[in-house]
Amino acid sequence: MSAVTALAIELNDAGIRVARADGILTTEPGCALVGEKVLVVGREAFARARLEPHQATDRFWSELSLDPLPRQSATVRTSADIAFAQLSSLWSRFGADVAEVVLVVPASFSVDQLALLLGIANACEMPVAGIVDAAVASSAPRPGSDLVHVEIGLHDAVVTRVDQDHGLARARFEVLDGLGLAALRERWIRCVAAAFVAQTRFDPLHHGQAEQALYDGLPDLLEAAGRRGTARIELRVGTQSQSAEIRVADLTRAVDTLYATLAGCVERVRHAGSACVIEIGAHAAMLPGIEKALARTPYVEAHTLTADAACLGALTRLDEIRSADGRFRLITQLGPPAAGVTARPVTASSTRPPVSPTHAVHRGWAYHIGADVFTIGAAQRIAGAGIAVPADELGGGAHGDLHVVVRRADGRLLLEAPDDGVRLNGQQVRGQATLHVGDVVGIGVRAEIHFVALAPEGPETTARGA
Repeated sequence: MSAVTALAIELNDAGIRVARADGILTTEPGCALVGEKVLVVGREAFARARLEPHQATDRFWSELSLDPLPRQSATVRTSADIAFAQLSSLWSRFGADVAEVVLVVPASFSVDQLALLLGIANACEMPVAGIVDAAVASSAPRPGSDLVHVEIGLHDAVVTRVDQDHGLARARFEVLDGLGLAALRERWIRCVAAAFVAQTRFDPLHHGQAEQALYDGLPDLLEAAGRRGTARIELRVGTQSQSAEIRVADLTRAVDTLYATLAGCVERVRHAGSACVIEIGAHAAMLPGIEKALARTPYVEAHTLTADAACLGALTRLDEIRSADGRFRLITQLGPPAAGVTARPVTASSTRPPVSPTHAVHRGWAYHIGADVFTIGAAQRIAGAGIAVPADELGGGAHGDLHVVVRRADGRLLLEAPDDGVRLNGQQVRGQATLHVGDVVGIGVRAEIHFVALAPEGPETTARGA
C-alpha cells in the first residue's frame, strides 16, 4: 500500500469520520463503556450501550474537559481521558505512514476545548497540521444566495451562515444544545416502541436485547422510511420474533417541535427574505423529512452534502489550513476555490430557485434593476438608471453628495458604497457587499431603499416586499 500523506478527522460525536483524499476510512460513534478496569470506545461500545447502560457514556466529546467525572475508574478520571482513548484508537488503526492530520471541528467547540483537543492529539503523537471549522470546510460557493450550513452532533445542532464575499467565511452561527441525534433518537425509539405495542402488544423497551436491537436498527429504519414512506422493522428476543410497520409521517410528527426549532434557527442566521441555499450535513440528512422542514420559506433550496464533504474539503484546502509556525488557530475563513475546482457532489432537493433582488423600492415606487449600472443617491450622481434621493432625506453638508452603485456580477447583485453614511440593514457599510431580497440600504439622514423581487407566481407588475 502506498504511503498516505494526509488524513482528515472530523470530530462530530454523532459519527467521527476518518478520511483521506480517496474516501472515508471509518465512521464511529462517540460512545464509550467505562468499566472498572476496561475502557471500550466506538462501535463496540455503542453495540453494548443498552445492555450495559450504567457503564455507557456519550458526552465526553461535547463536554470535553479536565474536570473530574462523577463516576471514575482506574483508567478514567476525566472526559479527556475517554476522548484520548478514542482518538488514540483511531490513530493506531489509520495513522501508518501519515505525515499530516487536519482536524475538522464544529463551532460548538469552545476555545478551551480546542486547546485541550490539540493537547490530546499531541499525546497521541499525531502530526496535526491545522484545525478548521466544519461548516467552512464542507461548503461550496453558492453565488447569489445566502449559504447556511446545518449539521447535528449527538447532543447539539450547529447552524452556520457562511459568507461568500471573499471566499468562504464563518459568519453568524448558533449552537442548539439538546437538539442532537440523542434527543431525536429517544423520541423515535418511543415512537417505534409505541407502534410495536399498538400492533403486536410487545414492548421492546421492557427487554434489554430488544431495546439494543431497536437502537442498532434505527438508522436503517429511518433511511428506508424516508425513502419509501413506510418501513417494517423486525426484532428477535430469544426464539420469538415481532415486527411492526412504521410510517415516516409518525417519525416526523414525533420530532416536529425539534425540527421547528432548527428551522427557526436557520431563519435567524440568514438574511431576512433573502434567497438561501441550505447545505445539510450528512448526519442531519439522516433525519426523515428534514429537507422539507427546513426549506418551507420562499426562495430557499436545500442540498444534502456527501458524507466526506467536510474531510475532503479540509484536505483539498490543506495549504490554507496548515499552521506555518506551529501556532495553531481555528481556521474559519478560506479563500475562493482554485481555478478548475468544482463543487463537491450533493443530492439536491430544490423547493424554489434562489433569486437576487429585481427591484429597488423608494417611497412606494419600485424601480427595475437591469444589467446596467444602477445608481442611488444625490441627483447629480445619477448618470443613467437609478433613483434620485431628495436632498432633505440625504441631509445637508457632507451628505449632500452621497450615493451608492448597484451592479450585477457573477449571478449576484452587488452594492458599492464609496462614501461614509451608508447603512446595510442598519449597519454601517463601506466598500462592496452582496444584496439579498429583503435588504434595506440607508443613505444619509433618513433615506431608505428596500430591495425586493417579483413573486415567482405573480404577474410581471406585482412586486414582492420585504
